[in-house]
Amino acid sequence: MSPSIEQLIEFNVQDVVKIIAEEKSCSVEQAMNEFYLSKVYDGLVDPETGLYLQSPAYLYELLLETQGD
Repeated sequence: MSPSIEQLIEFNVQDVVKIIAEEKSCSVEQAMNEFYLSKVYDGLVDPETGLYLQSPAYLYELLLETQGD
């Protein structure tokens, strides 16, 4: 995986975790656990999906849609 893709993934992770923490009024640690254990995170770290090119807001909405699957 190229360094630029890794950087995009890291930026998205940081931003999505921040959104989760704000929207759910939870700690950053809780938000990180929620995101790292999600199918969206699994897709994000797989460059083949192209999810790293999406906005954090889109990734958060996708996370909400996939919870409970």
